[in-house]
Amino acid sequence: MGSLGTTSNADRLTAVLKSDRLHREVFQELAIASALTQREWEKARQKRPTYSIQDLDRVALELVHAYPELVVGVDEENPERGILSLSDEALQRRLNALEGLTTGEATPAELETVREEWYRKLSETFQEFKELMFFDQTLEGTLVVEARFPEDPQMAAAIANRFVARLKAYLDENSFSQAHRVPTLFGGLYSGLRGEATPL
Repeated sequence: MGSLGTTSNADRLTAVLKSDRLHREVFQELAIASALTQREWEKARQKRPTYSIQDLDRVALELVHAYPELVVGVDEENPERGILSLSDEALQRRLNALEGLTTGEATPAELETVREEWYRKLSETFQEFKELMFFDQTLEGTLVVEARFPEDPQMAAAIANRFVARLKAYLDENSFSQAHRVPTLFGGLYSGLRGEATPL
């Protein structure tokens, strides 16, 4: 396993791995929100197949599970992808598509409340995902990416590998320094990353 060259480089790469940006990208790309809420969603469906818009916890759960590609907060480039930038019309369309929701057209006040609860639930799910990730360095400078994903070793491996892939892509797009873009560093970098999966 190769080395990253210096402790400074390893520290900077670890900071990138821990960033919200990389977590958000992996969270969306692998539909982590659906995976993390799967068991809760199945139990809710078995307990009560139908629900109304007044059941805000259930509505928020259904939205998080059904639309894992949406982001927490605002997406200025694509408002349809950010919960807080989603128009009332777009939110209503998503509600209409939920199986089991008995309420028809929601009022503006109901839509705003749903949006806030959806934001809260997705924020909690995203934080849960961040707490499942572990990043470390070996004495040789190798970065270790570990996904402690419950009961799904295949997903854990996919998450760890995606973090490694996203870090490589980040480095290709945003080099720390043109002076450091030399074969010695990159040879060590690409062999000095490893992803691991540790199911609970």
